[in-house]
Amino acid sequence: EQIRTTFNADIAYVALWDETNGIINFPYTYGEELPPIRYGEGLTSKVLQANQPLLINEELDKQTLEIGATVVGRPPLSYLGVPIIVSGKAVGVLSVQSTTREGIFGETDVRLLSTIAVSVSTALRNAQLFDEIKRQKQQANEMQRRLANIIDFLPDATLVIDREGKVIATDRGIEEMTDIPAVDILGKGDYEYALPFYGERRPILIDLVLIPKEEFEQEKYAHIERTGEILTGETVAPALKGGGRFLYATASALRDSHGDIVGAIEVIRDITDRKEAEEALRKSEHLYRSVIDNSVDVFYRADREGNIVLASPSGVTLLGYDSVQDLIGLNLLRDVYVNPEDRKPLLAEIQKNGFVRNFETKIKRRDGTPVVVLVNSRAY
Repeated sequence: EQIRTTFNADIAYVALWDETNGIINFPYTYGEELPPIRYGEGLTSKVLQANQPLLINEELDKQTLEIGATVVGRPPLSYLGVPIIVSGKAVGVLSVQSTTREGIFGETDVRLLSTIAVSVSTALRNAQLFDEIKRQKQQANEMQRRLANIIDFLPDATLVIDREGKVIATDRGIEEMTDIPAVDILGKGDYEYALPFYGERRPILIDLVLIPKEEFEQEKYAHIERTGEILTGETVAPALKGGGRFLYATASALRDSHGDIVGAIEVIRDITDRKEAEEALRKSEHLYRSVIDNSVDVFYRADREGNIVLASPSGVTLLGYDSVQDLIGLNLLRDVYVNPEDRKPLLAEIQKNGFVRNFETKIKRRDGTPVVVLVNSRAY
């Protein structure tokens, strides 16, 4: 209304070019409702193409024909249109028209309308920036939601921090491992995530990813392996439920599309059961070896071809060799039995029953001296 009054015009409009779809829309009009038109039609397209004001004050039909344009809507007698420019490019047109008088607009009107168009372009740019910021925020929220969903389905506990060390994502695995809900740790920094594991604020593996490689190597973290940007290591977390747990962790840097580090991710696996099983196996092997090493009777193990692969120290004394290593590799038929045929009935009974007890046979010492022994054996 103000523009119409200022320019004494009976038609005024703001046209915006939808470059993607090749359509010119008229979101703001006065004096006439204008439907969308295709880019290339009407005087509006000529202003957009030239990126310059267009003033036609008389003989509009003739001048329109000369510039190869068509008139859309009610034909005016005077037309003034100026481009709305954003970032050096025409994105719309601000126009005033008179359908009753010729020669109504002059150069002063061109300058004034152009000044108003600058204000419109600023408003449009601000609106575009607002929409872009809103869109980026929505995209960031959507990406964070997708990341959280992906992390939630990972088999191991997962923790993600940003460049400042604030937690931006966790999963159910972290909640189950620490008994702390995700909402109580999200957004927090200052090593908040270390408290459930160690009972104190301190760097953990995920923080070491963010320090320079030179500093990492200088500190000589012997218990941590580094391959490129990926760190792996084992630790004991004394503050976890159950009086401490053995953990195996892998951490890596997160980079944006420009290659800049924006955070880090750590995947944590509870390996307590495996560690306890390894310790139980170690103790069992120690006990097994202790029994063999201290056995008065001779203990040995042979493969399918009859080659000795394991023997107790007592076998050294019985067979007259210098060490257990001398026994390893001996063939029972060739080196131990006085009569190799005597082993056949022993093997036949093992084949039948799975074991043999108190089987009497004759073996020979290293110097050939025969020795009568009782054999107890089973297949393995």
